[in-house]
Amino acid sequence: MKAKITCPECGMEAGVQTPKNGCLPFAKCTSCGKLIAAKPPSCCVVCSYSKSKCESSSVK
Repeated sequence: MKAKITCPECGMEAGVQTPKNGCLPFAKCTSCGKLIAAKPPSCCVVCSYSKSKCESSSVK
C-alpha cells in the first residue's frame, strides 16, 4: 500500500510504500532531508503523519 505522509518539519507531502507485515518506524523527507520518526505510542510514520493507517495497525 502506498500512503502519503506529511513532514512535520517542512510540511512537504510524500508517498511512501508501507510494509505489509510490519511498521515503518522511520522515513526520510525528500524535501528537507529530516529523518521522520513515528510518534509514540505508534510504531509507524504512516499512522503518525498520514490520514490513513498502515496495514499492520489492523493486523494483531
